[in-house]
Amino acid sequence: MTLSQSENQYPLSKDEALIYDWRIHSIRQALKQKGKATGTLQIQDLLELGHLDQYHYFGTKACDRAINRLALNHNSKVLDIGSGVGGPARYISYQTGCQIQCVELRKDFNEIASILEQRAKDL
Repeated sequence: MTLSQSENQYPLSKDEALIYDWRIHSIRQALKQKGKATGTLQIQDLLELGHLDQYHYFGTKACDRAINRLALNHNSKVLDIGSGVGGPARYISYQTGCQIQCVELRKDFNEIASILEQRAKDL
């Protein structure tokens, strides 16, 4: 789903790591609390993660606006640069059937995005 960077290319301080790492931990914890630590995920499971999966302002409303403004459909191809954990890409693809290529430089975001993508194969 995404491209990753070399782990040591941009080493983070402990404070910088805390800024980002809590999101991955929180996604895993939220899914675990819902009894969804493993197995297939549905779109609703991901939407219920709210800002953890939609790592941007205005959540899915912003995605819906982009879908409408860009007239995205199953024939569309989109490049998502700085895709985070992949929430907007998964949602937009689910809503429109378009193909989305994601680029994320943070290895840990790339890994969780790939895991969620695999678990949500039916989306």
